[in-house]
Amino acid sequence: MRSKIGITFFRNGNVNIYDATLSEELWHDYKAFAQLAAVKKQKDTRQGEWAARRYERAAALSLYAFFEIVLRKWYAELKETCFCPYGAEAPLFQTVRLLREYAVTRGGRGQTYDIGHLQALLERYERHDGTVWEHANAEMLADSEKTFVSFLNYVETNTELKRFRSTGEQSKNLLDRLGKFLRDEP
Repeated sequence: MRSKIGITFFRNGNVNIYDATLSEELWHDYKAFAQLAAVKKQKDTRQGEWAARRYERAAALSLYAFFEIVLRKWYAELKETCFCPYGAEAPLFQTVRLLREYAVTRGGRGQTYDIGHLQALLERYERHDGTVWEHANAEMLADSEKTFVSFLNYVETNTELKRFRSTGEQSKNLLDRLGKFLRDEP
């Protein structure tokens, strides 16, 4: 049984508490909007095309926000453990460069990652006053997703940074705290 607050009770007595982060929610939003856009486009009507463009713009916004949040989270984690020359909040261009350098030195075994296309995408998203949103389409979304996910996979493979928490981690922490609280009761 699943409740509206994100708690699932299983028949065997286990409890799973769904506590998704904002980045997880944005990733799911992106996938849902992209799928809705494809469905609307298949209708092959004027109204369907109009709806598909709206969903494609929403998907592009969700994908970019997801990528930005993951990079900002990783930058904040790096600030705590190593020197970050860009201060409190770095531009995304600089964050990408820093993360690539960090991945190469941590576990890249000398393998570099070409960030040229990624830098071009970020510049297009950040510096063109919304024109990229007006021209969002399925091809642009697929290219952006492939590029963003490729970079995130490269960093995750070569470092300890993770974009999503492990499944059930939040549930385990909460249940441990509840168990400790109940054991400590007089």
